[in-house]
Amino acid sequence: MLQGTILMSVSNTGPAQVGLPQTFTTVITNPTAAAIDNVFGSVSVYTFNGTASSAKTSQGSCPRNGPPDFICFFGTMAAGATITVTTVVVPTDAGPLSFASNAGPMNDDTADLTTIDIAPSPTDVQVGGFASNGSPPRGGNFTYTFQVKNNGPFIADAVAFTDTLPAVLPVGSITASSSVTASPSVPCTVTGQTVSCDLGSMPVGSQATIVIGTTAPLDPQTITNTASIASATPDRNPANGSASVTVQIK
Repeated sequence: MLQGTILMSVSNTGPAQVGLPQTFTTVITNPTAAAIDNVFGSVSVYTFNGTASSAKTSQGSCPRNGPPDFICFFGTMAAGATITVTTVVVPTDAGPLSFASNAGPMNDDTADLTTIDIAPSPTDVQVGGFASNGSPPRGGNFTYTFQVKNNGPFIADAVAFTDTLPAVLPVGSITASSSVTASPSVPCTVTGQTVSCDLGSMPVGSQATIVIGTTAPLDPQTITNTASIASATPDRNPANGSASVTVQIK
């Protein structure tokens, strides 16, 4: 980055997660033996996955210039003086987030750029299910319905549904829909006894429904079918990430 007469360093603290405030501290120093007049600069989120919510300076002022940045007017820096600017940034999406600072008099600018990796914040994605008939007759057709929902508080990325039916239950018709996507419906694949559905990104409050048809065996027995979900976003409540449905074949 640009290196003018003044010195600059940028550090950061805070949980690097989506939605949780991250604090960047910019320290500007005049290392010369003379005062420097008309020092100005800015602090800003250089990428598109964060919003600068506040900027406080130990000298001068930093009014907002736009959603991602503040412009700062420091005035005259005495010889050896130090100015500290504290900027709070709220990450809005996972991935690399770059924060930029610059300061100096006209035509003598110093700039710095630091990049951190923002992790997804945990959210609660749950799955529940039921059978169309809790006591289907031998050889009779019935369905399993599983509902997946993101309870929040953050988006869930790359949500995947998996149901491996017990060996005595053949995989029949599959219908999958989501409140996020319009027709065509959610894509599902069948490998042996396993049904897999790609639910994609699920915003808070969104839901998906998977209906799996099957046929009851000819022998009386109790059958438990368990489906589960996985996501690239950490799950804050893994206890509801699977659902078991039991039917009694008469």
